[in-house]
Amino acid sequence: MELADLAEELSGIVGARFVRTERAELATFASDGLPTLRRTPALVVLPGSAAEVSRVLAALHRRRVPFVARGAGTGLSGGALGEAPAALVTLTRLGRILELDPDNRRAVVEPGVVNASLSRAAAPFGLMYAPDPSSQTACTIGGNVAENAGGPHCLKYGVTTNHVLELEVALPAARPGGPISSAPSSAARACSASRRRSRCAWCRCRPRCARCWPTTRACGSRAKP
Repeated sequence: MELADLAEELSGIVGARFVRTERAELATFASDGLPTLRRTPALVVLPGSAAEVSRVLAALHRRRVPFVARGAGTGLSGGALGEAPAALVTLTRLGRILELDPDNRRAVVEPGVVNASLSRAAAPFGLMYAPDPSSQTACTIGGNVAENAGGPHCLKYGVTTNHVLELEVALPAARPGGPISSAPSSAARACSASRRRSRCAWCRCRPRCARCWPTTRACGSRAKP
């Protein structure tokens, strides 16, 4: 693989400023929330739309370059790390809430939407997005789906796959995967498979608790905030 040629092709898709190849730039993406584990990718590309995701994956597929999708990189499992010759496809630019339907308690979001932002957007309607990992102010919905993230609320409401109704995925051959079944097992497979990537997700929102304790408190604590 000629890295310069690949970087030039990807720059033509997403713009040169959203392709990172310099060693210092790649160091930012070499670890996740567990800094003792480091893997440096060959390059990093940051698409800004679902169409760009499909085109990026098609280019990598044609050149037989493996890839790893990355959200905010707040996980602790190494799931957001890619080691050369793999490319890292970072989806934080896809950060729009496309639809919020309070009547049906449903939100359609891009994978780069920050977890806590969805709950803030739903709050005026008396709703919340229940999965609340400790990194909820930084982590993204796409990363949560890939890792099946949880949090204190999940003891009552279930983990991320219990709140994903459908997924639209992009395949390396640039064929949109279309909506995926809402069954938790298929939703998990759709996002964790290494050769596809979520482009948007239909998420379930729930009524807010009459009294929601801060997530930093121990479960079962009866102390007032």
